[in-house]
Amino acid sequence: MRNDIQLSRLVAKIDRDLAADGYAISQSSDHAAFEAAHQALSGRSAASPPLNSRYVDLDPADLFWLDVTKDGRRIAVEAMRREHITQPLRRHLDQQYRRFYTAEADLKIIGHAPGADLITGVIVYHGDLFVDPSLRGNGLATQLSRLAILIAYQRWDPDFIWGFIAEEKVLRGYQQKIGYWHGQPYGTQYSDKPEDISEKDWLVWMSREDLSYWTELSRRSRELA
Repeated sequence: MRNDIQLSRLVAKIDRDLAADGYAISQSSDHAAFEAAHQALSGRSAASPPLNSRYVDLDPADLFWLDVTKDGRRIAVEAMRREHITQPLRRHLDQQYRRFYTAEADLKIIGHAPGADLITGVIVYHGDLFVDPSLRGNGLATQLSRLAILIAYQRWDPDFIWGFIAEEKVLRGYQQKIGYWHGQPYGTQYSDKPEDISEKDWLVWMSREDLSYWTELSRRSRELA
């Protein structure tokens, strides 16, 4: 069973720790504001397709994003998007990613990591975390990822939170540090090498049961608490 009190304590602790280092965190469900903030900070033309208004229409009830500033300057953003699917994520991705990534290219989706068969129900996509390059390597991304995961469970109590993480980050232990205890390489495989994404990216996920275990462990571990 989810321990709501401990979950709230974890959120509050991360927020305090970040505030002590001079970071201010705000939360919003304004999709257009997220896209503008992400584009301005990252220098990219648009957010990734699962969070891009060109491809998806998002009810504010199904989105939140974190805006991180320091000394009045935006230095990081990340977003969480809720969906309710009645089929395995594998089939959902076949439909969505065909529209996102292969409609305008000579590509075909030829497979997914086996974990995509396990993820279904109320799911939350975790994506588009971007931290100013001058502030990378200090643990900020880890803290922000943990914070977003915990807030998503507080807000929506989903069956799963999932996403893709670059292989090099997984091999450095980033996946486990932020709470994704399940992961498999080559999350989505294509008939040819895509231009804008890497098929080596790992599919990662956390279940509701994993979160309950995480919050219980946090009562005993200074690292997690």
